Amino acid sequence: HPNKHDIVIRNNTFTGQEKQMVYGVMIKNITIVGNTLTMKSFTQSDFRAIDLRTKLEGIINITGNNIVLSGTSYANAVYLGPTSAANCPEGTVMNIVNNAISVNSQTTSLSSAVQVRYAREVNLLYNTLLVHSEGSNSAPLAVYYAANMQLTATNNLMQNTGETGLAVY
Repeated sequence: HPNKHDIVIRNNTFTGQEKQMVYGVMIKNITIVGNTLTMKSFTQSDFRAIDLRTKLEGIINITGNNIVLSGTSYANAVYLGPTSAANCPEGTVMNIVNNAISVNSQTTSLSSAVQVRYAREVNLLYNTLLVHSEGSNSAPLAVYYAANMQLTATNNLMQNTGETGLAVY
C-alpha cells in the first residue's frame, strides 16, 4: 500500500503468488518477521518474494523469515529498491537479520537472495543465503548491492552453487 507507516507483517505463510509476495512502495518503518514465503514453480520474469521500492525511510526490518524460490526465470528473494538518495533519507536503516533464503533459478539471467539498489545503511547479519542458477551464462548472487552505502555483514553463510556467479557483488 502506498504511503503507509509502521507496518508489521508477522508469522504468515505466502505461497503461489505470480509476481511478488510482499510488495510495498513509499514505506516508513516496516517489520517483516517470522514469515514463510515459498514459490516452487515460478515462470514470471523478475519474480520477487519481498519487494520494497520507490521510497523507503525509517527502520526496515526483515527478520527471521524462511524464503524458498524455485523456477524457470530469474528471481530475487529480498529486493530493496529506493531509486536515489532523495528516496532513502538520512537515518534510514535496513536490517536483514537471521533469514534462511534459497533461490534456485533455471535461467541465464541474474538471480539473487538479497538485492539492494540504493541504501544509506544496511545490516546483513546471521543469514543463510543459498543461490543456484543453471547454465554457464548465468550469474547468481547471494548479495547484490548497486550503490555506495554503509554495509555491515556479520556471520552470514553465503553459498553459490551455480556454474558461475558470486557470493557478494
